[in-house]
Amino acid sequence: MKIKKISTIFSAFLLIFAYIFSGATTPVLAATTTVNLGTADPFAIIAHSHMIDSVLSTVTGNVGLSPAGWGSSSPTITCAEVTGTIYSVDGSGPLPCRVTDPGLLTTAVGDVTTAYGDAGGRTPFTTLAGGDNQLGTQTLTDGVYRFSHATTANLTGTLTLDGQGNSNSVFIFQAASDLITASSSVVSLVNGAQACNVFWYVPTSATFGTGSTFVGTVMANASIVDNGGSTINGRFLVNTADVTINNTKISKPTCTTPAPISTSIPTSIAGGAMPPVYVCPTIIPGVVAPAIIDSHRVDANSIYLSWGPYSGTDKFNVRYGTTEGNLIYNVDVTGFSTTISSLPANQPIWVQVAARNDCQIGPYGQISSTGQAKLVGAPGLPNTGANPNENNTPLYISVGVLTGMVILATFQRKNRYSSKH
Repeated sequence: MKIKKISTIFSAFLLIFAYIFSGATTPVLAATTTVNLGTADPFAIIAHSHMIDSVLSTVTGNVGLSPAGWGSSSPTITCAEVTGTIYSVDGSGPLPCRVTDPGLLTTAVGDVTTAYGDAGGRTPFTTLAGGDNQLGTQTLTDGVYRFSHATTANLTGTLTLDGQGNSNSVFIFQAASDLITASSSVVSLVNGAQACNVFWYVPTSATFGTGSTFVGTVMANASIVDNGGSTINGRFLVNTADVTINNTKISKPTCTTPAPISTSIPTSIAGGAMPPVYVCPTIIPGVVAPAIIDSHRVDANSIYLSWGPYSGTDKFNVRYGTTEGNLIYNVDVTGFSTTISSLPANQPIWVQVAARNDCQIGPYGQISSTGQAKLVGAPGLPNTGANPNENNTPLYISVGVLTGMVILATFQRKNRYSSKH
């Protein structure tokens, strides 16, 4: 009888874990990292020499023209068409939505060039079949894809991008020359895929057929033209030429934070009731990120950092590095300040702070609104005492069994670095 009872309990454990780890409930982890747009992220359109609006369009996101002056290129887009800000380098352009900021535009254009090079240089990649319509009538998952020149269109029909249950899935497409979509072509997102994680590298020009439904940030070296009536959930960003829209609906995509992982398990097993699955608290909806309010040297080998005000949590993640945009070290902090110590003397570093909870990290804050700011005179990264290593994010699930025992299963996903002190 004792052996039979132990066998029953063991079988219950196996059933629970088989259910939890089944393919139907476990999302696929993204293998491709996103493309960082930097200060270009808030823009729906950045044109280089001309911004042409043939027929009344709808633009959600900022619009910029640089280095050409808004007055000299005579664009026809109006404030009524733009939900956002129109940026100018020469003090001209439509009012009241026009803002003159050549410095911001120069930085944004530089960030587009960097992102363009990043997307175009990604490896390894999968080469799609040559000829026309390499993209249409198929389903692709997270990854980098390269396609060749087409005589008519690269995309006819529907291209489906499957996130496989992971909202962080990234899709990067590298054109050999032009990107051409046929009229009424469609890019469709399924299973958690997001438009903010789709990027198109185009070394020449992109042309959209009438009534295209398209997804992703298009970075073209030359021009981008919509032949009319297309819906774009993404961005038009060019390096050297024009952007032409024509009764176009274009919206800058925004990543949404998925709901905390909830694993579906039976409410009872072998007569024993199951307690509810632990659900992570929400990271303060509507608040972008903690603001850094103080940073100063404590001594030659350490700095003090504080942030706030910030309500709803006292758990934060501080990440830092010696190179802007490459903050590979981080440490979890409870409270609103920390001292980073055991550092080489008198070297500056870059720092960001994000709110966190037991399952996730929210958006990272910046020291200035135009980019990560250098902590002048602050120490840099250590040669010893803090090295990149795996930092795991736990998801706790409590499960009861018929004998009243409670087990604690910890699922860990390797997702960032942490510093040792």
